[in-house]
Order: sequence, then structure tokens, then C-alpha cells
Amino acid sequence: MVERTTTASQYRDLTENIRRASSSVNRALLEITSGKRILAPSDDPSAVQEIQSLKITQLRNDQFLSNIGSALDELSFVDTTIDHIELTLEEARKQAVAGLSGTTTAESREAIAKQLDSLKAQLLSLANTSFNGKFLFGGTASNSAPFTQGVGGVVSYNGNANPVFIRADEQTLVQTNVTGAELFVGPPDVFAALDSASAALRADDENQLRTALDDVSSGLSQVRLAHSAVGATISQLQNMQEALLQLDVNLQEQAARLQDVDLIEAATRLNQSQRALEAALSAGGRIIRLSLLDFLD
Repeated sequence: MVERTTTASQYRDLTENIRRASSSVNRALLEITSGKRILAPSDDPSAVQEIQSLKITQLRNDQFLSNIGSALDELSFVDTTIDHIELTLEEARKQAVAGLSGTTTAESREAIAKQLDSLKAQLLSLANTSFNGKFLFGGTASNSAPFTQGVGGVVSYNGNANPVFIRADEQTLVQTNVTGAELFVGPPDVFAALDSASAALRADDENQLRTALDDVSSGLSQVRLAHSAVGATISQLQNMQEALLQLDVNLQEQAARLQDVDLIEAATRLNQSQRALEAALSAGGRIIRLSLLDFLD
């Protein structure tokens, strides 16, 4: 009776040893193949909670990066468009100066006036530039062309002066638009200035042409000022983007330290567990042989 009880106890111990060793082997294999030390929330509840917090932060960070990326794409297009606006106004100024040379004829003044009319049309097209289905210079009224030309060639602004902001990080809102009011309406109104210059040339009115030239020059200055602000915003967003990308790397590294398995340590545990399993199986074989001999005796 004692021998049978001892054998039963040995079997129970053997079974438990094999179960534990086998579980350890399987655990180590799962960690190595998955690369993760946390396979279930119960493995390390505090680490799981911290990882979830890091993931939430990373999701917000990714949204900020998306906001900045979209804004930079649009601002790059705005920057290029304002380059063309500057060039157009510089040419208009050059033509107006030529009209004041003192050597013009009625024919040459008409030619200059027509050139200014053409530059005005070019400027109107630039003022109604769109990007990804949105008009760039209408403020928040971006679904329709901000500038229209009516009777007598008068250009009207139908947009607004409202800024457009993006959330660039937890604390920072950044304005990402330039309105047509800032660029073209002023004062001075560059479209009205070009109309006035053309009319002055056709009427051979030097005083009016000088006033129009001053307005074109002032309009060019206001465009350059807006252009400088766009460049500063692009630089600010690029710096913030770089910081957020680094933060993204840091968040991934923190999560990896919490969750990723130490492959060397896991391989060592696997080796130890395999030896323990082999030892338990070997012990089981000896117990079975002894039990069989006892039975035969």
C-alpha cells in the first residue's frame, strides 16, 4: 500500500514537472518567434497599461504629423504661386516705369497699356489658384473663386479675411493660409492700380501713372511681406515636423523596451527549459521501469 502511494505521488510530481517544463519551453518559443515578452495582458499589467498610453500618444503624434504634412504640401504650392505673383507685379512695375520714360508715343503707350492688361489677367488667374479642390486665397471661403471680374474690368474680392489654422502639436495652432485681402486688396488694391496705370497711359496722364506706379510698388511690397510670412511658417512647420518624427522614434523605442523580448535571455531560458523537460522525461522513464519491475515481482 505504501509503495503504491509512493508511486502515485511520484507520478503526480512527474506529471507536474513535465507540465511546467513543457510550458516553459512553449513560452520561450512563443517569445522568440513573436519577438514579444508580453503575450497577454496578465503577463505584466503595469507595462501593458504604459504601452497603451504610449500608443495613444503615438496616435495623436501621427495626427499632428499628418496635419503638418498636408499643410506643408499646400504651403509649398502657395509659396510657388506667390513667386509667380511677385514676378508678375515686378513686370507690371517695370512696364509702368517704361511708360514714364518721357520718350513714349501714343502707339508705345497703348502697347504698354495692353501689356499691363495682360499682366492683370495673369494676376487674376494666379489669385484664383486652387490646390486639391480648394481655392488658396479665399480665406475660409475656399469652395469658390475668390476673385471675379465684372463690368468695366473691375475685380472684386468675394473671399474673406478669416485665417485657417492647423493643430501642429498639443499646444500649438499654426495659421496656414494667406488671404486674397492680404495679397491683392490691401490697400492698395493691385488690380485697381493696374487698371489705373493702363487708363493713365491711354490718357497720357503722367500724374495718374505715377500714382498708379506707387500703388503697384506698394502692392508688390505687401506681396513680398506675405511671402516672407509663408516662408517663416514653412520653416516653423518643418522644425515641428522634425521634432515630432523624433518623438515618434522615442515612443517606439519606449514601447519596444517594455514589450520586446530579450532574445539572448529567452534563448537561455529555452535551453534551460528543454534540459528540464528532458530530465523530467528521463525521470519518468525510470519510474515507469521501476513500477513495471515491482509489478512483475
